[in-house]
Amino acid sequence: AYLHYRADPRIGDLVVVMEEHFQVGRADRPPAEGTASHGWDPTIPSMHALFIVKGPGIPRGKVIGVFENVDIYPFITEILGLRPAPNLDGRGRRLLGLINRGR
Repeated sequence: AYLHYRADPRIGDLVVVMEEHFQVGRADRPPAEGTASHGWDPTIPSMHALFIVKGPGIPRGKVIGVFENVDIYPFITEILGLRPAPNLDGRGRRLLGLINRGR
C-alpha cells in the first residue's frame, strides 16, 4: 500500500524492494558502478527529490517537509483548474496545505 501500486495493471506479480545501493543487472550487461540509480524504497532519504513551485498563491521562500510524489499530479491539476483522472492515490489539497501553512 505504501508504494501506491493498488491494482495497477503495469505492476507485475513480483515486486522487489532492495536495500539502498544494490542493483540488478544481467550477467552480460552488469550495472555500471558510480552511476545514478533509482528504484529503492521511497522512504530512504537519498530517494527524495527536489520540488520547486512558483505561482500565484505560492509563498516565496517557503520550505516544506517531505511529501509523496503521488500528490504532485493532483496538486497541479487543482492549481490549473483541471479535473484529475479518477482513482488517484494522491491528493492535491494535501500538498497545497503544506505549501500554504507548512514550516
